[in-house]
Amino acid sequence: LDIHSHILPKMDDGSSSVEESLKLLRTSAEQGITEIAATPHFYASQYSPQKFLERRASCAAQLQEALTPDLPRVYLGAEVCYFDGVSRIDELEALWIQNTNILLLEMPFATSPTSVIPAVSKPGTLPEMKEMPVLMISSPCVPITSPMESNTVEIQEEYYPPQL
Repeated sequence: LDIHSHILPKMDDGSSSVEESLKLLRTSAEQGITEIAATPHFYASQYSPQKFLERRASCAAQLQEALTPDLPRVYLGAEVCYFDGVSRIDELEALWIQNTNILLLEMPFATSPTSVIPAVSKPGTLPEMKEMPVLMISSPCVPITSPMESNTVEIQEEYYPPQL
């Protein structure tokens, strides 16, 4: 499952048309992707969750009409820009990647977005996180040497290695 894409036509800064979305999906299929999450940007400062979800559904419907069986299956989600109160919005589950409990969270930009690497400090000490899978991202610069729990998944990040 590709958990981050901007393939919904005319939704955000990603695809500008259904044709472009189909081209992106064909390229993904050629790379072996069979499932892809459409994760348009959600900025609470620009849209209410209700308006975002209505717009996402409309854009997804346009794409759905053009999908063929040879293309990756599309799941809806969102790339949620962190904001104060994000955990308290009623529609939070609707922003998760469809059929999962994964929330793709974008950290707010500072003067240099690559200068900060977000990390959860001591996730194993929180009772509600003890059984939660932890997605670990590493690069050649910062290897993961000892996963905290047996349910940790390691992904080698090749595109944005941390600046040391």
